[in-house]
Amino acid sequence: MYVSIAGEPTYAVIDGKWITTTETKYGVIHRIAVAEGQTNKGLARFILEHCEQVLRGKAIPSMRIDTHEDNLGMQHILKTENYVYCGIIHLTRGSTRLAYEKIIV
Repeated sequence: MYVSIAGEPTYAVIDGKWITTTETKYGVIHRIAVAEGQTNKGLARFILEHCEQVLRGKAIPSMRIDTHEDNLGMQHILKTENYVYCGIIHLTRGSTRLAYEKIIV
């Protein structure tokens, strides 16, 4: 599992508003993948919670993540894990993603 703390350039502009400021350090997960046949076992939640724990250990107060508008499963997980919908970000190739953030400290 890997959570980045290097920031995410596509998060600099959002059609909406992040919970934290642009100066706040945050973690980013770029992909969560669970094998077919292993869904609905809490693995994505485990990954999120583990990454949040890593960030807490580094005193990083926020986690940001984005997902495709058609990825209803991930949207559901993010909502149940108390991530807040913040708006829409634009990827460098022009596509859009729904952006979420959670305060974790």
